[in-house]
Amino acid sequence: MKRAARQPSASPAITGTGASASPGDLVVIGKDILELLSSAMYTDPLTIYREYVQNSADAIEARRLDGPRGRGRVDIRIDHDARSVRITDDGTGIPVSEAPRRLLAIGGSRKRGTDARGFRGIGRLAGLAYCRQLLFRTRAAGDTEVVELRWDCMRLRAAL
Repeated sequence: MKRAARQPSASPAITGTGASASPGDLVVIGKDILELLSSAMYTDPLTIYREYVQNSADAIEARRLDGPRGRGRVDIRIDHDARSVRITDDGTGIPVSEAPRRLLAIGGSRKRGTDARGFRGIGRLAGLAYCRQLLFRTRAAGDTEVVELRWDCMRLRAAL
């Protein structure tokens, strides 16, 4: 059995006071699986936009079902000079207490068996193959704290 070399700098970092993962929550994923779920599955770089917009649409739909409706808005901002793309939405967000588990889960989705567009729990990995850095920022309605999950994609790819 091959074991992936652990590169702390390539690991995702979660920030936020209430957003912590205990050592028991740590999941180690082999490099072959991570490669399959990122660059091998998403061979066309444009598919990453589809994945993230679909996740936004699912979050907006979930918000509509849960109660107070937002505008149902997804914004895509491209900064050519910074070579960055930012996709934001007014969907449900993820509560601080659930963020580490839900953002780090791979292949497990609460959307399975629903009408949601995404259901495999892997779409957020699409950008790992094409981005220098991947940042997920979330805040659920009623929460004041923002939780971030940051991936150093260049170091991660170098470790593969």
